[in-house]
Amino acid sequence: MTGADVVGVVLVEEEELRLTAQELLLEGLGFDVVAGRTADEVIDRIRAANSQPRAIVTDFLLGGGLTALEVANRIKIQVGYAVPVVIVTADTRPQRRREAEGWGWTVLHEPVAPDDLEAAILRAARRPS
Repeated sequence: MTGADVVGVVLVEEEELRLTAQELLLEGLGFDVVAGRTADEVIDRIRAANSQPRAIVTDFLLGGGLTALEVANRIKIQVGYAVPVVIVTADTRPQRRREAEGWGWTVLHEPVAPDDLEAAILRAARRPS
């Protein structure tokens, strides 16, 4: 991706090692990443960076009972528009997929190849808010 093509991505992952690994992967793919373990953390970082994210990458369920829907809604309030979501999860239950796809989100099941993740983020980023 060139400078004009760089896509801002919000990454929310509660496990520190996974967060670091995913952040490095996304940066290596050329994305501008705002990462954190909680919604509060990423919202603070979005504010500080004056970021205009075009996609959110997260698991369906996060710590403390927080869901991806709650994270997406909080980010929407912060940035003023709905940010498309790419769910990366080990949860293969059909009802989870139907629920996420009902919101217009992409669902990828772990393990995810880097090319597949990149393609899903770019497709999500092209969707209108």
